[in-house]
Parts: sequence; structure tokens; C-alpha cells
Amino acid sequence: MRRGTWIVSFAVLLACTFGVAGFAQAGEEEKSQLMLIEEVTVNPDSIETYEAAVKDFVSMLAEQGFPYSFEVYVTDEYHYIFSWPIKNFADVDTLFESWMKLVEVWGWDKYKEMEKRVSGTYETNRHWFVRSRPGLSYQPDEHPFDPSKSNYILWGFCYVNPGKEKAFEKNYKELQGTIRIK
Repeated sequence: MRRGTWIVSFAVLLACTFGVAGFAQAGEEEKSQLMLIEEVTVNPDSIETYEAAVKDFVSMLAEQGFPYSFEVYVTDEYHYIFSWPIKNFADVDTLFESWMKLVEVWGWDKYKEMEKRVSGTYETNRHWFVRSRPGLSYQPDEHPFDPSKSNYILWGFCYVNPGKEKAFEKNYKELQGTIRIK
């Protein structure tokens, strides 16, 4: 999928995303979105095989009415990033319980067959969390481009030292006030 590869990101929607629940301020918490991220580094020579298996996997999820949606982003370095919106950290248990129920419906043989199809197509697979911070995001009043027609977005992360969250937020909000699109 090299031809259709897009750089992963949510513009500055996730510009300052934190993997801990305590960063969302009161009042902003209901607007922020916690996401479970699965990042898979696919071998370039296995992209077609990997994507075919993922497409079949998505079809099976749809057939069974899997209750959790996800989006997939692909970087130019063949990192496939699956973004699962979740309510809170405890919701991960519910997601995995739903997953296990689905595996039981499919049957372990069918599940193992799916696993076998992707076996050897990727180098790494890791999970982590991000939380969107709409209050720290920037969206200009007038876009210099039409976001619905864009294939590329910048996904930036800020790693803040524990105990420095309030100072970072204050400084970042001040920085937002200086951003001007010409």
C-alpha cells in the first residue's frame, strides 16, 4: 500500500497527547478522547499479505457486529496504527472480553488461521494509550486547504515530565495565541 500510504496524524488534535488519565482537566474531560493504540511495524515486502488479512479481519468484525470501532493509519515507515476509542482504562478489559467472545464465535481454528496469515509479516507489535486534548489543539478559522481532501496530516506528540503538566498547558496555550496562518 505504498502508493496509498499516508503519514499518520491528527493535526494538532493530538499535538499534545498524554497517555495518562490525570491530564484531562475538569470540564475538558468530557471532550477529550482516550484511545488504545496498537502499532504494528509491517515488513515492506509483506504489505499486501498483511493488508489482505486485515481486510478479511475487518469483514469478520462487521459480520459479527463487534461493538468497538477503530481507525487505521499508516506511516511512511510502514507502521500500521490502529486507534480504538475507549471510555476509560477499565474499558480495555471490556474490549478484550468482547474480543474473546468474538474469537469463540469464530472458533479457535479460524482465529489461528488468521494469526497464521499475518505471522512473519511484521517485526513489532506494541500497545499504548493517547488522549486527545481539544483544549490544547489548534484549528484556524479559515483552513488553507480542505481537510477532507488531504492525504497527509501531522501527528505530533509532546512528552511532559510528571509534575510539569500545568506549566506545560499554560505555556502551550500562550503559544497557541501566537499562531497565525498567512
